[in-house]
Parts: sequence; C-alpha cells; structure tokens
Amino acid sequence: MRVDVVLRYIGVVMLFIAMFMLLSAGISYLSGMDSAFYPLLLSSLLTALLGAFPLIFVGKREQITNKEGFCIVVGSWLVACLVGMFPYLIWGGEFSLVNAWFESVSGFTTTGSTILNDIEVLPRGLQFWRMSSTWIGGMGVVMFALLILPSLGRNKMTLSSVELSTLAKDNYRYRTQIIVQILLVVYVGLTVLTTVLLKMAGMNWFDSLCHAMSACATSGFSTKNASVAYFNSPMIDTILIFAMATAGIHFGLIYATVTGKRNNIFRSEVTRWYLVMLLGGGRISYYLAKMIVPMGMHVAMIEINPKKAESLSESLPHVNVILGDGTDQELLEQEGLESMDAFIAMCDRDEENLMTGLFAVKQGVPKVIVKNNRLAYADIMNGMGLDSMVSPKTITCSTILRYVRALVNSDGTKVERLYRLMNGRVEALEFTVHEESAATGVPLSQLHLKKNLLLCCITRGSKILIPRGGDQIQVGDNVIVVTLEHGLHDLRDIVEH
Repeated sequence: MRVDVVLRYIGVVMLFIAMFMLLSAGISYLSGMDSAFYPLLLSSLLTALLGAFPLIFVGKREQITNKEGFCIVVGSWLVACLVGMFPYLIWGGEFSLVNAWFESVSGFTTTGSTILNDIEVLPRGLQFWRMSSTWIGGMGVVMFALLILPSLGRNKMTLSSVELSTLAKDNYRYRTQIIVQILLVVYVGLTVLTTVLLKMAGMNWFDSLCHAMSACATSGFSTKNASVAYFNSPMIDTILIFAMATAGIHFGLIYATVTGKRNNIFRSEVTRWYLVMLLGGGRISYYLAKMIVPMGMHVAMIEINPKKAESLSESLPHVNVILGDGTDQELLEQEGLESMDAFIAMCDRDEENLMTGLFAVKQGVPKVIVKNNRLAYADIMNGMGLDSMVSPKTITCSTILRYVRALVNSDGTKVERLYRLMNGRVEALEFTVHEESAATGVPLSQLHLKKNLLLCCITRGSKILIPRGGDQIQVGDNVIVVTLEHGLHDLRDIVEH
C-alpha cells in the first residue's frame, strides 16, 4: 500500500473541509465579525495548510487499489473529526480537548448529541460550523470531495464503491459520476426546500438554514437550547418531521420518483419496511397517518373499537389497521414492535400511553412518542426515558393565548410568541415593537419594571443584545420577557404605571 497516495487524497478532503470553515467565517463576518471570526479563519488556514502539504509533495497517481481506497475513506473520516475540533478549541468557552472532540465527532457522524450547556451563547459563525459538520457528515465527506474532483477517473469509482454500502448502491443504474451528482442534487435540493418552508413557517433565514441542514442530515443539532420546542410551532415541527423522514429514504429512489422512473419509492421493498406503528385510532392518529403515508412509510395502527377500526380501514386504505388491544404486550410483539422505526401512543387514557411507551422503549424502538394531557405525568415520563411527549391541551392553550393577546392589542406591540413554563407558573413572551411607548427610548436602568419580571433579550436586526442598564428598547426590536405575572398583552404592561 502506498501511504503517500492515501495521504494525498486525505489532503484533498481536508481542503474541502477548510472551504466550509471559511464559509462559516464568512457567516461570522456578516454577523458583525462576532467572536468566532478569527477562530474560524485561523482553523480554515491551518486545515488548508495541512491538506496542501501532501498535494505539493506527492504526485498524481493514475489508479488506486481497493485497499488504498478503504484507507482513504477511513482516514478522511478520522481526520475530518480531528480538524473539526480546531474552531471549538481556538474559540474556547466550554470546549476542552475532550469536549471539542465529542462535539466534532457528534457532528460528522450525525449523532446530534452535544456537551454544551448553553448552545445559544455560541456566535453565529460557530453555530453554522456545527451545522456544516453534521451536514457534511450526512452526505459523507468523501462523497462531497468526489463531486469537486472530476479528474479522478477510475479512482472516483473505487472511492465511491468503498463509501457507499451495497444496499445504498442497489437502486442506482448509473455511472459513478452520475451517482455522485444524483446524491448531491437530492441532498442539496431537499435542504433548500426545507429552508424555504421553515422560513415561510416563521423562522428567520439563519435558523431556517441551520435546522434544514440538521434535519436533512438526520441529526439533532439545533441553534436553540430547547431545540425546536423553542419555536412552539406545529407547522415547523411538521416540516422538520417531513424533512427527516424524506432524508431517511434512499436518495436514488427519491430521484427516480421525481423524474418518473419505474424503480421509485412506491415499488421499493426497502421503503415498504420503513415502518411506523400508531397506537390508538383517534382523531390525532387519523390525521397523522394521512400526513405520513404519502412520505412512503408503512403505517400500522392498532384500534380496540371494531366500528372505529372498520371506519379507519376504509378511510385509510394504505394503513394496516389492526383490531386489538394496544396495551397487550403479546400483540405488540406479534406485530413486530421491535423492528419498528417509531412508536406513537395516542390512546385516550394517559396511563395506557405511558405504559405502552415504556414497553416500546424496553423493546429498543428508536423513537417513542406519547400523548399526555396530565402535566403531573410530564416529570415522570422524562425520568423514564420517554423524551418525546405531545400535550394537545398545552399546545392548544398556548396557541389560543397567543392569538387572543395579539388580537386584543392588534395595533400595539403584540405578543408574537408565548410559552408556558414550570407547569404554567411562568410565562416567556416575545414582543415585536411596532410603535413608541413608555417602554421605548428610555435606558433600562430608568424603567420601573414590574416585580417578578426579567427582560432577557433584545434582538435588533441581526444583533442579539443581552440587556444592560444603558440599553434602550427601540421601534423594530424583538424583546423577550420572562415573568411570573400572567396576562401581559403589550410591551407597555411590563412597566409600573
């Protein structure tokens, strides 16, 4: 095996990664040269320098062996994780050597875990680098590099054969160069589509792009500490579910479906086993099934009421409706619970959802979601590994409150977002300042704020301000307030009259 040849191609991958670091530095520059600009710029230069050395001293080779191809792919992933640490280490903060390694590996492997206690403290440039690492990992660092290396010839075929699994290549009937282009077109296209949809749903462009990159990589990275719960938007949740579900399907099948080819999603044996099981045939389950069946998922729904099961079977012809007791563990095992990709418990009784959800977790189902209307059960569920809980009452209450308060003050500084925290004892509100009032144009140190109220953040254009005594609220600002007081309708309500 020629080690110098392996190092040459790993160097090419490093140059590719350096390009994304430079792009992240550009984001940092556009954000007012935040504190991540120089760490990202220095990391980009250092990575590019390390990648350029093998290219300078090792000449081009006409062909590489399969063994060298394996070493290039494995080496590229390891080196990507290594150089991915540079921006974190140079920036500092919570990033020790071990923490920076964990964050980098989590990004490139699309694991989505993080060691950060406060994600939102990261400047935008570093936030974008986190998303870039997981987006690159979602496609594969070697596959990206192959696209920008049109001169590799047979070497490209060797590397792509190593990077792609046999199952992944099964539905491609094209030359290697075309396969790489198909992968990129579908991946980038899905990312762009998700970004636009998230923007239309209410996110800003930066958060839209970042969450689209994370979702299409099937990662779990977010720019917010509360992840997508921060936005409190069913529409955003639906878009991200759609993006991640679609990104989990074979890209060749997606391309074939869009272009009208015969070997499409609906004929694929693999896609047919892209399973979801729904417990409880209620209204939520019905509409959820209608949404996810067109995505190419195979849905199994369990309903104990014979008449309702028959009705569901007629109205949802592509759903496997099973007449039985969803709390019967033997039935769940017979229907292949352990092979499911997700399990969603939507029974009327919260206790049944809790117990069946715990059983699904025990069976090793990757994603378990349970419906819960009792706030008292929330802490219990979180402590038992049920990390995804849907509360229709809480969502409905927050939506109605936000709408009513905005309607009451449609001409003033209305409530844009409202969140109920600590079992409803605390409210976090976001106001958009449309006009001058007693709360604007006055240094915060001179404002007589109500008791039990904290002014947490002021967003002014692309800048995020942590309020200090000399800062002022201006027209056009977005202001976030946390309070124990209930019934705030307008920004003017934060001031003692």
